[in-house]
Amino acid sequence: ATFEARADVEETFITCQARAADAEICTRSIAELVAWPTFPEGEIRGVRDRIENGLRAVREDPRRFALAHFENLLWGEDHPRGWSITPEALAAITREDLTAWHAAFFRPSNAVLVVAGVVDAKAFEGRLARAFAGWKNGDLPGHPTFVEPAWTGWRVRLVDRPDQDEASIVLGHLGIANADADRIAAMLVSQSLGGARYDSRFARITRTSGGHR
Repeated sequence: ATFEARADVEETFITCQARAADAEICTRSIAELVAWPTFPEGEIRGVRDRIENGLRAVREDPRRFALAHFENLLWGEDHPRGWSITPEALAAITREDLTAWHAAFFRPSNAVLVVAGVVDAKAFEGRLARAFAGWKNGDLPGHPTFVEPAWTGWRVRLVDRPDQDEASIVLGHLGIANADADRIAAMLVSQSLGGARYDSRFARITRTSGGHR
């Protein structure tokens, strides 16, 4: 079986893939990961080290570094999407912080489970019931609300990195909401014109026709 776990500003995903005959591995393991994680100190240190290495990699990559500054400039310091991870903020997170966050938000009523593949629905439902038995609901804390910025006019941020041998320019603005009826069409236009790094119209003109790399 293969496992993946990731989190972003809005959600946490834990996924497992296995052969149908080995699906019980996923059932038991996901239940353990979701409902009863132990947060060992050694694992926390390892994750912290990987994140710190990632932060250093961002600073050394002009494109990723420019994108981080763009997000901060666009959303500002009063919105989570504008916050930048710093080594100091990372070091301040304790195991107690993680266990408290998990206890507050990881509840059956705050989760969605999706199963796809060659499965017997009734048999699998029984497996899930046994695997997650004992995972109890509870009152969820209120989610904080953040006001989206309402920009007018241009804002420019110049990040001087004389040690870099290339420059990266990011131009953008706030997009449309997930629930907007035109969201899919807007994504298609964005990818076609410039969003796709190698296959968009902009990339073809600058890299292929223009010969720039």
